[in-house]
Amino acid sequence: KQTIAYGSLSMHYYHGASKVDNVVSFNDTLSQSGFSAVDQSALLTSVNLTGRFISEEYDNRIVFRDTAYSNFLPDTTSKNKLNSAYFEVKNRLSDYTARFGRQSSSGAGVMGRFDGASAGFGVSPSLRVNAVAGQLSDYTLGSKPVFYGASVDMGPITVYAINQTVDGVPDRRAVGTEIRYFEPDKTAFALLDYDTSYSILNTAMVQGTLSPSTERTYTMLLDHRKAPYMSTRNALNGATTTSVEELLQSMTESDLRALALARTGAGNLAQFGVTQQMSQKWQTGGDVRV
Repeated sequence: KQTIAYGSLSMHYYHGASKVDNVVSFNDTLSQSGFSAVDQSALLTSVNLTGRFISEEYDNRIVFRDTAYSNFLPDTTSKNKLNSAYFEVKNRLSDYTARFGRQSSSGAGVMGRFDGASAGFGVSPSLRVNAVAGQLSDYTLGSKPVFYGASVDMGPITVYAINQTVDGVPDRRAVGTEIRYFEPDKTAFALLDYDTSYSILNTAMVQGTLSPSTERTYTMLLDHRKAPYMSTRNALNGATTTSVEELLQSMTESDLRALALARTGAGNLAQFGVTQQMSQKWQTGGDVRV
């Protein structure tokens, strides 16, 4: 058995002050006045800690990552962002993992950082089943949606389904797939996400690289997506409240969904690029975006 602990602590202090001097001439007499004030006095502290507990069967770990912004000016507020705080169990022999606490999304339709649990089990070397449940912990005011989902990894292909609610109403219900392809001279990644509740394509994206020789590389990206992702919470964009429950006091659920649909935009991007090695020290490249 082996126990490993490592981490980092960093602290940065920021200070800013302003001073203004005024000189006024009146009847050949100079008068001076001044003003000075502290504009900034803050301490930024970042903590990153990891503990690993390793044996022939297990590789478990505890992870803690936090950033604190302490504001020392009067009548101001301080902020704290807990990025990660989880315990992970990983069994090498039975090929299962489980993670509990605040964690970042690893795909499969989960939209960002969340508080909850995720688990996976390897049925075979090429087949793995996963489950996840929790509450999103994005740093925004208002309603926090809860969700649960499942996914299956079949080699380079992942298929998932997820259901998300906010204040008791459907927020996001989607199915999707992620496809990965890697070879020494070419790579590709594709993502498809379809919201079955709103019958809308959230994302359709393909990106890849091709290196026909060691001197030249081509890149490609085609991306269509809703901005932001389709969800009932989009009805809060431009609203005077940060709560979906409060909006439902003045409108029906169907009106709420129609408003969310109207306040969801879309973006399309096509990008093609190439880089050419000119010598051992120099290369040139360019891209075209639409």
